[in-house]
Amino acid sequence: MGLFVFAFYARIAIQLTQEQAEKIKRELGERNQNLDGFGIFANNVIPALEMFIPAAGVGIGTYAAFSTGQALNAFTMDN
Repeated sequence: MGLFVFAFYARIAIQLTQEQAEKIKRELGERNQNLDGFGIFANNVIPALEMFIPAAGVGIGTYAAFSTGQALNAFTMDN
């Protein structure tokens, strides 16, 4: 749990350039344009289940936290 929180916070703390932030926002907006409730569930259940894999689950969880921090960082740059 601590590693997950650390990876999330570490990626938020690393500043993105404006170009990187815009690219992330554009790609996520295009990919998730028609996303509904089931799509959100399916998107989140896959990494959640993968985290139960012994040893590899820690790495998958850390990557998921790092990626989530990056997306949050990109969206907060404009606000």
